[in-house]
Amino acid sequence: MATGIETEIKLTLHSENIPEKLRAITGPAVTRVEQLNRYFRSSSPGETMVRIREESGGLVLTVKGPTTTTEGGVFSRTESNEAIPPEWLFQLQAGEIPEGLMSLEAMAGVEGPLLYLGSLRNTRWLFQHQGLNLEVDRTEFPDGDRVDWEVEVETESPVEAAPILDAILTIAGIEATPSRQSKFQ
Repeated sequence: MATGIETEIKLTLHSENIPEKLRAITGPAVTRVEQLNRYFRSSSPGETMVRIREESGGLVLTVKGPTTTTEGGVFSRTESNEAIPPEWLFQLQAGEIPEGLMSLEAMAGVEGPLLYLGSLRNTRWLFQHQGLNLEVDRTEFPDGDRVDWEVEVETESPVEAAPILDAILTIAGIEATPSRQSKFQ
């Protein structure tokens, strides 16, 4: 299990052909993966987010604490990640919360029962350029009418990384604005 403080720049992208535009600047994406994110809320009040992500045949539990956000789109929060048994997917697909989930180390401090809130589909491209890992997400919302694009750059130095990211997007001709909310919100 990995636990720590996650700090990332999150920008909403407002352009067409985003992966192609980035590829012209950075070269091919290092990876492209399909993700299904299932979101849950704890029964206790607060800003704790519980997500189970299905990706590349595996399942990862993520628990994120309250978020602080700057005007520039820098998000910071505690985050715990833990791989969970792939066979739990059968329970998730049936709309059930897997037995044993609440006893996992990443769930320490989370009060049950959990309330299922819904799911989002992502296609994520990872581009690398000038020392940054640009995670570009195309997110499909359940209503089928909304698709959002976002770039996330995890960094310990957002003040140094932000101008590099802005320059990459400007050269690529991609319009961006600071994100105000997470996908969960």
